[in-house]
Amino acid sequence: MKKVLAPITDWVSTKRGMWITIITWLVVMIALSAGPKLSDYKVSDFQSLPDDAKSIVADEKIKEYFPNDQGTPGILVFHNEEGKVNTEDANEILEAIRAEKIEGIDSIVDISKMPPPALKGFTSEDGSTMIVPMNLEKGLGNDEYSTIIDKASEIGNDVAKGQDGTDFYITGPAGIAGDTVKLFESADFVLLIATVLIILVLLIAIYRSPLLAIIPLLATAIVYQVANQAIALMGSAGLEINNSTTSIMSILLFAAVIDYSLFVFSRYREELNRHESKYESMKQAMRATGEPVFFAGGTVLAAMLILFFANFRDYSNFAPVFGMAMLVIMLASITLVP
Repeated sequence: MKKVLAPITDWVSTKRGMWITIITWLVVMIALSAGPKLSDYKVSDFQSLPDDAKSIVADEKIKEYFPNDQGTPGILVFHNEEGKVNTEDANEILEAIRAEKIEGIDSIVDISKMPPPALKGFTSEDGSTMIVPMNLEKGLGNDEYSTIIDKASEIGNDVAKGQDGTDFYITGPAGIAGDTVKLFESADFVLLIATVLIILVLLIAIYRSPLLAIIPLLATAIVYQVANQAIALMGSAGLEINNSTTSIMSILLFAAVIDYSLFVFSRYREELNRHESKYESMKQAMRATGEPVFFAGGTVLAAMLILFFANFRDYSNFAPVFGMAMLVIMLASITLVP
């Protein structure tokens, strides 16, 4: 394997090879970024069990023999901490939401036409809280739940601001689905920022040089974007991607690239004491570290691919996503990193 890797790392370590390599990675990153977005193919309602699991089979039979044409239900909540909920205030909020004609909302119970005994069934004993059922259209996607709930909440809260003590919320399956989508979307960003900050602090502590800390992070950012967009292409080809899988993938990618970068940098600094040319120093460093780094990535890649055989679909979904990420990391470790 050294005979295959040595010519690659030797060429990459030259001045001309270095610039061509960097430009190539940047061009690939920009080209892939113009394609599908990973967020378009991530799902939060991922079916973890295989199709032949008894519970899944039973669920399919229930849907077959007892079909339900209704969409996802939601619950509109009106609450007044200082006293009883004013029915007219609640109805004003409901009318504002109806008037907006939000696409995806099938129906909202009209409390203005309900007799007092029936309305009492939607109100708490102390009168401080009232719930009103809402039904969304059937067949909506995850992103649509979030959009509908956000829009209805915005309208309802805007009206509630002008009222005396009425608070407005949306819950139920529709509200939970909308919040779940936003939770995973923000989780990826929070994890990414936290990871970058922790790594930056550790690298500055190790090298006592902000520049040496930023260089591997820049390489990681390029690798992260290329891997993300490559996985997005897999999603456009039909791969169902679990939200949690991509969150874990980002941590794996940062850890692996930084780990391999530290390995290469440490050897490179040793070689600088032996050679005047920085290009010759990197050439010798990569001859010593290129093969171990490449095979370290290959070991992780093989482990990830084994997950294809897992029956639990959360684990089997790791295989193509982590596998693609590790493939990109391996290529970067012998080209972009040096």
